[in-house]
Amino acid sequence: MIESIATYESAETRYVVVNGHRIAYRRLGQQDGVPLLHLLHFGGNMDHVDPAVANGIAARQPLILFDAPGIGRSEGRVPWINKIDVFGYSMGGCVAQMLALNHPHLVRRLILVGTVPSIGKGVTPPPAASFAVYRRAKTVEEHRQAFIGFSFHPCEKSQKAAQKAWAKVIVSRPDRIVDVGSNARRGQLFSFAKFMKPELAHEGSYDRLHELKMHVLLVKGSNDVVLDDSTFRTMINMMSNACVTSHIYPDSGHACHFQYPEEFVRLAVDFLEAPLGVGRSQGKTRSAKL
Repeated sequence: MIESIATYESAETRYVVVNGHRIAYRRLGQQDGVPLLHLLHFGGNMDHVDPAVANGIAARQPLILFDAPGIGRSEGRVPWINKIDVFGYSMGGCVAQMLALNHPHLVRRLILVGTVPSIGKGVTPPPAASFAVYRRAKTVEEHRQAFIGFSFHPCEKSQKAAQKAWAKVIVSRPDRIVDVGSNARRGQLFSFAKFMKPELAHEGSYDRLHELKMHVLLVKGSNDVVLDDSTFRTMINMMSNACVTSHIYPDSGHACHFQYPEEFVRLAVDFLEAPLGVGRSQGKTRSAKL
């Protein structure tokens, strides 16, 4: 009997006990191959993922979603596995950078969407006010407004995509957790503020980005409130020893991969399946013509 492949909608929520704490995760797609670990954004858990993106990638490569310690269904801290690709979105991308820098032997390829490095020359910190709507959100409607207002551009094209993305996310899982809780959000904001403190720059990623020697895909929306063009260029230049491919989606905001899920899946799969290059030359930034 052939075992069916788990999708975002059908994947069982499982738990691993680490130092007496339960960590919740879901494994999608194939059982064989290098898994892609997806690290999520501020205020997000496994139920805040676009199923079109998750299923598109999982059709080609194993995908692991998990609730970070203290978020959603998880407690405590989580250990790591032996060889992975990493996909970090927004705040999850900050974690992904440090994971790749501190454990380079574990990370084969790195995808960063709408994320910033720690503070340094050429880096514009995201405006604190932009997080306020997510910080206050509790009800389904408040989360809908935060998702659309924070993650998408005000133009008509982006707003239509926002409504479509929200409609998919909200109905994809019957056991969906709407709100991660005020304590979890407060902890995330504290961690991000610490990540961006100039006096703690030695603990961040900015001064170490040249250490990355893997293939890296950097993606942003043309009007991202978190990641501006100057910071994006700075990241590319600082990753001087990595093989960097960069991509900008037009008429889009912070959640550009939610707005262009099919296009993003093609981009990510091509990146993950491309042969590993011998050189470390940087790719050119491409703006999608859609």
